[in-house]
Amino acid sequence: MNVTKQTFVSLIALTGALAVSGVAAATETSNAAGTVISFTPSNPTHITQHQMDNAKSKMPMLTDRSQIPGYSDGAFDSMAYGTGGHPFTTKRVALQNGGKGLPTSMKPYRRTGKLYMDFGGSIFVCSASVIDKGILVTAAHCVHNFGMEGAGWADSIRFEPARHGASVTFGSWDAFTWTIPTVYYNGTDVCLPTAPGVVCENDIAVVAMDTGPAPYTGMEIADVTEQNSFYKNNQGYTDFLGEKTAQLSALGYPVAHDSGLKMVRTDSVGLQAAPYNVIMGNAQTGGSSGGPWIQNLGKSTSFGGTPATGDASNKVSAVTSWGYTDDAIKIQGASRFANNTTFVPGGDSNIEAILNAICGSNPTKC
Repeated sequence: MNVTKQTFVSLIALTGALAVSGVAAATETSNAAGTVISFTPSNPTHITQHQMDNAKSKMPMLTDRSQIPGYSDGAFDSMAYGTGGHPFTTKRVALQNGGKGLPTSMKPYRRTGKLYMDFGGSIFVCSASVIDKGILVTAAHCVHNFGMEGAGWADSIRFEPARHGASVTFGSWDAFTWTIPTVYYNGTDVCLPTAPGVVCENDIAVVAMDTGPAPYTGMEIADVTEQNSFYKNNQGYTDFLGEKTAQLSALGYPVAHDSGLKMVRTDSVGLQAAPYNVIMGNAQTGGSSGGPWIQNLGKSTSFGGTPATGDASNKVSAVTSWGYTDDAIKIQGASRFANNTTFVPGGDSNIEAILNAICGSNPTKC
């Protein structure tokens, strides 16, 4: 695979370049409440290896820090890496350069992988992770162009869990339907007015997968990779230095690192920010969109004392949504799995509403 070029563009330029989509041979379905909408292509074309080898990133980008009002971005300046003032570590998951890709292909890393999307014949890359029997979670902008309604959908999607260099240990899996919040579909989501379509409340999508390729014929993807659990509604955050925070580990395939060929991990403190976003220090770039932000990543120890509150392992609470065109800032953001302006308290959170819809239509996947 030879991905050597990264595209840093604003969302307006991005969506303009992707206005053509093959929606004629497709089915759109809204849930009863009208809060989410699904897309099922009637005749999806399978993304080829050649297309994957020449894919581009698809991440909305802000230009500078002034576009995020009301965010205390100087709390950690004395320890920070990057001009955004937020400490982090970003390193490759696999230490060695060999073809086996370990520990990428081990639990829990193998639940995350590289996502390929066909928009009108142009192939883009994101990241995604397994959160149910046959279900991935990723960013809405990875499968739909903000506010473009029926013309905004990806035509086909392919997923490679635990991709590492030329090694595709668990094969390439095709998707058959994908679901996003209706407010993202029609462009009424609450986003920052300084950058429409970026820093939104609900840049979240779920994707239902076909059963596996050989030698996994007839198997669901979680039968092979297992699955992460997830927080349904803004859980796992606590008060720290005057901020609502959580320690997060982000996984993804940023194309500026190892040409997007190898999984990258970032560890940082996530700070809640308006509107219903969480922000972390992060040197990942385009291609990492949709990758999971995990609380308590890893295998539990045999600790004999009293566990800390919120000690459950491998809880996804957000997915990578946006970054900056200025690479020196080194901050990324994500829509939180939460109740918000659209998904109000007392009802389903955004992730619950999307999952309930796709699982209701495809119960064998959940």
